[in-house]
Amino acid sequence: MLRRWIAPATLLILTTPAWPAVNKVWEMVIPNAIENAFVVLDATGNPRIVSNNNSGLLSYAALDRDGNILASGVFPAGADVNRRFPSAGAAAADGGATACGVTVAPAIIPGVSGRVSNGLAVRFSVSGSTLWSKVLGDAELGLCGINFLQGCTTTSGALFGVGRAVPPTPFPGSPPSCAFIPANFNSFLVRLDETSGAVTGLRTFPLVTDGTLYIAMASSGAAVYALGSRGRNMILDRYDTDLNLVWTATAATSGLMPISVAVSSQGVVAALGQRGTLDARVLRFAPDGSALGEAIVPFPESSGVAITGGSTSYVSGRRSPGQAALASASSADAVTVEFEDPAAKRYLSVAVDATNGIFTSVERIGDIRVARFAPVASTATSRLSIHSGNEQIGEVNAPLSFQLEVRVLDASSAPALGVPVIFSVSSPTPKIGASVTPTTTQSTFPNGIASTIFQVGGLPIEYQVTCNCPTCGPAGSSATFTACGKLGTNEFRQNDITWSTTTLGNHAPNNPIGRVGCALSSVANLINFYNAASSSAVRTDPLQLNADMIAQRGYNNNDDIRWGAVANFTQAQIASAGDREIEPGTTRADLITDIDADVAQGRPVIIPGEHPPAGSGRYHFMLVVGRCGGQYVIADPISPTGNRLYDPNEFDLPLRGIHRYEPQ
Repeated sequence: MLRRWIAPATLLILTTPAWPAVNKVWEMVIPNAIENAFVVLDATGNPRIVSNNNSGLLSYAALDRDGNILASGVFPAGADVNRRFPSAGAAAADGGATACGVTVAPAIIPGVSGRVSNGLAVRFSVSGSTLWSKVLGDAELGLCGINFLQGCTTTSGALFGVGRAVPPTPFPGSPPSCAFIPANFNSFLVRLDETSGAVTGLRTFPLVTDGTLYIAMASSGAAVYALGSRGRNMILDRYDTDLNLVWTATAATSGLMPISVAVSSQGVVAALGQRGTLDARVLRFAPDGSALGEAIVPFPESSGVAITGGSTSYVSGRRSPGQAALASASSADAVTVEFEDPAAKRYLSVAVDATNGIFTSVERIGDIRVARFAPVASTATSRLSIHSGNEQIGEVNAPLSFQLEVRVLDASSAPALGVPVIFSVSSPTPKIGASVTPTTTQSTFPNGIASTIFQVGGLPIEYQVTCNCPTCGPAGSSATFTACGKLGTNEFRQNDITWSTTTLGNHAPNNPIGRVGCALSSVANLINFYNAASSSAVRTDPLQLNADMIAQRGYNNNDDIRWGAVANFTQAQIASAGDREIEPGTTRADLITDIDADVAQGRPVIIPGEHPPAGSGRYHFMLVVGRCGGQYVIADPISPTGNRLYDPNEFDLPLRGIHRYEPQ
């Protein structure tokens, strides 16, 4: 086990309300909901509420982002002497939710007062129907006592829960069902199948040896975080999805009661603890468990925490009796009381979506509500600029090798975190298969970078991706990336050591491929492009193709390639579509028109560029594999990178002719 201790941090606090930093967008009464109400968000940011009603039954409600109630449900639907109380909620993969808590029934022993309790998980569909319910008693957990499920989260197709078991009260004249010693009563982690509710994993912690009391849970990818206490210390554990402990972090501030834990899309963890009625503390951790900071929130009662991709934490609770409040703690641990509501008793929980929409469950006298808040746009102007990934060349119908990245800075040129950024394919129209994933993201911790993956479309042409920052200033609210698509060809280099010293053609020894093999290498690239369409076709290379051309008269007497015979060396069915050179009646514009027509149909073209440094009338041969603005993407046998951009009017290598081929 890796144990990390938190060094004391500089604590920042702001006790004077600084709102309206957020605006309330709407507030909606939730039917069949009292107390213990928890809001969670589905994958697209729609709120789901789990609570209990006046009859002690679990209730569920689904809302859209505009506050409209779409569906609701109750478990169980009929009368039941048991009462159910949720302690947490978890979003489900299908858009529904799971309520985690406890089921309480009258004591089953006649004449003995008290109640028997067990952990409970109930899975609601999007429409509010009950898909399954699971009671976590002694048989399921292997524990002895009264079980409480105190927190839960979902990831990787599973529901993870944390809880504890406490001793039952002995009754006179009856033997105990187990030995009533502390070692029998444990904290536990449990994993359930999200589809069926079956227990698929369990980890228990004897109090006598571990002393762990778990209270809350959050997840991100394959990581599961459990918040609890050991003695007077609040602890945070990270587990993998097999319930193996990865690391433990212990709060330096003693006396914190664990309340809630959340994890951002970047893996930054926010752990909320309450220091009696003095204040709440938000502790932030990096994915490796190292401490990032601690902030003091001036709430005598806190109830929940959420964290944005930019590492801003939001805390729900109350600031004084009968005064619900919402506060934020920045990535620099500066605390702001964002909103206060004197008509509400407290804010019960909080969740944040990908665009920094803030949702909280609200306890008012006589009802439970859900409220949505939106941050007020900052008056400080942020700006974005291209960071990396611009002007890449990539194959059609495949992602570029590197992500497109922009960097967002604030007015003081510091990284701006959590700023929404939108990527979109702006050219060509239609997009012919080009796409970006994701389309909407945020600038992230710690350097303000936002990124996306660009998938090149189906044609070897120029593409543009525009990045917009809706909250940035006008001077820095957008940036445009350019990418060049190319056909999927080889990029043989004539000076490859495999064949560079081999004599080209029949006239040894002064014509090695490394010096005069540009045409041969370009033809090998062309042949392999067409052969790739046939599963039975054999690939070639300049060494093999040279031998084949010597044997089958692919060269003329001067060891120049016989262009009309190139099709004879492919196993694919292609034919020459004609050769042209600049001559009276034919201009470079005519050649460009023909090249463009072939490229638009996905056909590579061999071109010679006149190469005066090598002598008058000497040509360098290349293969055109795409068009990018006013330039071509070429597989250049002499280029160290294999492909590059080429201007037909390039000073030392102007376009001189074309050799075209087409499939039959």
